[in-house]
Amino acid sequence: AGRSDEIRPCIGCNQGCAQNLEKNLPLTCMVNPCAGREAAWPEAEHDRAAVVRDVLVIGGGPAGMEAAAVAAMRGHRVRVWERGDRLGGRLALAAGMRQREDFGLWLTYGRERLDRLGVKLELDREASFADIAHARPGAVVLATGAEPVIYVLADGTTVLTLDQAAQLPVGDARVAVYDETGDWGAYGLIEHLAEKGAQVTLITPAAGMMWRTTIYSNLTGFARWRKKRVRVMTLRRPRRLEGGSLTLEDLSCGELSQIAVDIVVCCVPPRARPGGRRG
Repeated sequence: AGRSDEIRPCIGCNQGCAQNLEKNLPLTCMVNPCAGREAAWPEAEHDRAAVVRDVLVIGGGPAGMEAAAVAAMRGHRVRVWERGDRLGGRLALAAGMRQREDFGLWLTYGRERLDRLGVKLELDREASFADIAHARPGAVVLATGAEPVIYVLADGTTVLTLDQAAQLPVGDARVAVYDETGDWGAYGLIEHLAEKGAQVTLITPAAGMMWRTTIYSNLTGFARWRKKRVRVMTLRRPRRLEGGSLTLEDLSCGELSQIAVDIVVCCVPPRARPGGRRG
């Protein structure tokens, strides 16, 4: 029917399907929130709103884009305010990383969907409380996402965040990635850096690595890491950075050791971003 652009693309992330299957949890989907929840969340086009409102969505990341689209499908008049110069939030950053390019398929779909539904977009738009009050929306959706947390070593040295490292031209630099999350963000960063030619060392305080991902991805992912000579050091925490030497503490016994590095990155859980500013 010439409507192929309305089909949600699979991005091959394995996070809601294969990962939940492995853990014996109900299946979900990163690109389709209704998947696995069909009884509770009917398709929006069949669930029209009884009262039409002016809906303001603050934040144009994947959550804000989905919320705006669902509201518009239900018949509301929708605007999106995004403080950046593009939609997609941190998912756009992920789509720019090696081995994660397919994430961009959903972003393309999401942007075209908003256009098709007539959602009004305002980029480079901050949302203060005064601005929101002046706009007088009938409903406000806060989808302001999260931002990286700056990690400071015990000696006071500030190191790079995941977001900063993902945008660096690393070349063949020696990169130490300290990961406290065991999750997909750090996984993707390591793959990206190794694919770009960096000499990567993964450092983790846990006894294992990538404990929040899935064996289905790890079987092939870790094989790629081995080919790229990614080094893994468990039960370690970085303490000091002096010149090109990073001091690590062995958490099992307290022993200190050093590795040579050019760049240090720390992946820790992000912090929720405030939904507005006073003004």
